[in-house]
Amino acid sequence: MFKIFYGDQGIFVRRDIFEKIGGFPETPLCEDVLFSRELKITGKVGILRDPIRCSPRRWLRQGIGKTFLLNMRITSHILQGKGLEALAKDYKDVR
Repeated sequence: MFKIFYGDQGIFVRRDIFEKIGGFPETPLCEDVLFSRELKITGKVGILRDPIRCSPRRWLRQGIGKTFLLNMRITSHILQGKGLEALAKDYKDVR
């Protein structure tokens, strides 16, 4: 709906466009969201119908409620233009 993409959704982009928007931003988290926002500003984006597989480990280890609320806090910070450094410690590496 909003065409904001997350890394687990599989982001494909032409090299010239990737370089034009400066690649992924240096940020403690959500580089995928910030990148896709710039991508949308740069031009038309599309969605492939083919599924990809990704790991559900964050949702399984942290729980659906906690993960959802953390994602909403992060989204809120992005929309308000706040820094993400403070939230990065809450977004644990679950690999």
